[in-house]
Amino acid sequence: MNKPTSTNVLSATRKSKPYKRLHPEEFVDAAEALAENGWHPVPIGGASGKQPLVGGVSGYAGIDVDDPDEFKAWATRFCVRKHGLNLGSRAPSGAIGIDGDFYDGKQGRQTLADAEDRWGALPKTWMTTARDDGSGIRWFRIPEDCADSSQWRALGELPGGGAEIVQRHHRVGALPPSIHHTGSRYRVIDPDGNECDALPPPDTLPMLPQSWIAGLACDGYTRTERGTLVQGQEVLEALPPGAMEGLVGEIFVKCMNEFTRVGSRHQAMNKCVVRLVKLGRMGWPGVPDVLRILREEYVRAVAGARGSEATARREFTASVTDGSMMAATINCGTEIYEAFQPGGTWHKDTPYRGRNRKQARKLGLIDKEGNAVQKPRFSPVSAKELAQPVPPMEWLVQGMWPRNSFGPAGGEKKTLKTYNLLSMSVAVASGERMFGEFEVASPGPVLYYVGEGGLEPFQRRLQAIARAYGVELADLPIEAVFDLGSLSEPEFVDALHRNLDELQPELVVIDPLYAYHPPGIEAQNLYERGRMLAELSAAVAGEAALVVADHFKKSGGHELDLDSIGQSGMAQWADSWMLQRHCKRPDLTTGEFQLEVEFGSRQWGGSRWNIDWTIPTFEAKAAELDWSVRRGAESAGDKAARADRVEGRILPALRDHPFEMTRSKLAEAVGGNRKAALGAIDKLVASGRIEERYVEQKEGARMISRDRLGLVDGPQKHKFDREG
Repeated sequence: MNKPTSTNVLSATRKSKPYKRLHPEEFVDAAEALAENGWHPVPIGGASGKQPLVGGVSGYAGIDVDDPDEFKAWATRFCVRKHGLNLGSRAPSGAIGIDGDFYDGKQGRQTLADAEDRWGALPKTWMTTARDDGSGIRWFRIPEDCADSSQWRALGELPGGGAEIVQRHHRVGALPPSIHHTGSRYRVIDPDGNECDALPPPDTLPMLPQSWIAGLACDGYTRTERGTLVQGQEVLEALPPGAMEGLVGEIFVKCMNEFTRVGSRHQAMNKCVVRLVKLGRMGWPGVPDVLRILREEYVRAVAGARGSEATARREFTASVTDGSMMAATINCGTEIYEAFQPGGTWHKDTPYRGRNRKQARKLGLIDKEGNAVQKPRFSPVSAKELAQPVPPMEWLVQGMWPRNSFGPAGGEKKTLKTYNLLSMSVAVASGERMFGEFEVASPGPVLYYVGEGGLEPFQRRLQAIARAYGVELADLPIEAVFDLGSLSEPEFVDALHRNLDELQPELVVIDPLYAYHPPGIEAQNLYERGRMLAELSAAVAGEAALVVADHFKKSGGHELDLDSIGQSGMAQWADSWMLQRHCKRPDLTTGEFQLEVEFGSRQWGGSRWNIDWTIPTFEAKAAELDWSVRRGAESAGDKAARADRVEGRILPALRDHPFEMTRSKLAEAVGGNRKAALGAIDKLVASGRIEERYVEQKEGARMISRDRLGLVDGPQKHKFDREG
């Protein structure tokens, strides 16, 4: 019997099965037309319809695919998936997209307007969209000298939110004929506002104005500043010779050890090489010799896997070149060099190493000259210090977990706590939306302590999650620790501090907590457990979010409540939480799990969601792992409690800032769910507890009159009767 061709497979499959999104032939035809026009097709899907389904076609090292046979292979593989297949594109070299979200209270419209006030009006251009409210990706051309990502990269998102930048190394744009999760089709709108057949060739797009080019060229979140190749070469030529000492020796030993371990030796090498070049730029001796030794050891370690020694050498040389270009931007005066010496503010023995310098000065941790000050324990904090403005809450994952917050991921037995934590880890490390729903506001490295299961099960699960997100695991800044230890063990605590200093993570996960529980502390002793948990969060010191996996009680009610956690102290300690339970008994035969999950925090309130997981029985086949997410139902008590929490944040905000904020600004200041905040504001206005007045106030350099909110009676200034 003859083996069917790809076309025959597509045709046969199309007749036998309905599709959630694009038909196979429809996808292939559209992808071929897109590639012929100079764009770079990418298969996307998942619950959102916009999640990349394959790795290696986006990001810094992404490869452009224009082979029709590859398009057919994608169609055959992904059209039968649970959520179907859509068509996306990586931004072509020399093009960029501005993705404005104007719906559901998002700030895209105002953000774009503010940017145009700063940088001038954008020219009319082609837009891809599935909505009718002005939301969509506006595509522009950028100059040739900006097309080289080593020279110029844009912000990941415009200041103000709701407007992301789609660029060659970051994000994929959904294109026609894709089907939006609302059921509408994506369309192309031309500069005159008319619907048209297709995007034009990238080199015919309108040029992004130079003022915008300059305005977008300062992104502290998605990139590290780099100099030119020439500047990098000058750094390498100036590296001081000599014997390795201090940090140089430590990094050398660590890198040599990494070459003998299972995992991404390229990632470990790259990280060490970049750090070494930066240290050499700062004046540390010995880096040239260390690089020569490491190059030969790296070639010996990976040449077999790479196919040749020449390939391994090129990888090492590329890391050295990249590190030199990053090091070229460092201001390397004697102050920086001395900061790494004994007694310097960045030396390993200096207290409060790495803390924000401005904040540290306010807290009295360093003096005016920048020298570290050891503040005595139990020192009081004055009212003057307490009266300083409190920074607004920042999100790690929007609507789920605040930045630098701490708390448990708790649940019943076998409620996929580890899978949810791994999904959170991959999302934070990659910057992709968690579950395609929750935006990662502060992407960054992840440090994961693996307390059960061991290396291989953890590898399989993490690789499956990365594949489901469509990202290359080897490129992600995730590090895992498999050695067990006690939270009270000095060696464990010292290693935790060292890992925090070296990785500078945005997220730390301890999974599960009991694996690291100190001996001698009873699970039900609130006082001992409370102190243990407080010391744990203090060890992370507000520098990263901390999530610990914990279990619900074996008996009794399994409500989504912190009191359901079996061991004491968790409810009193937690600042944020992720609690989960089964909606119904899992189907282990099909790998179907239906969970109810509550994300909550003392900082913003909470929300409930239903997350359905599909996990194949054999994890080795976990390429088909999938999920879907939808809003969970709230009880009347839940709604009332949430309304009370929102109201409890609105009234103090107006008391402190009477008639200063508009509805939009107040909702932003309150934080949490924007729709809930605006609804609570409406109710308070209707009940007569707060009111709007047309008030003039300075905004930037101008006086602007707007409707602003305040308490009905204004702020109360209490007078005390000294004689009473």
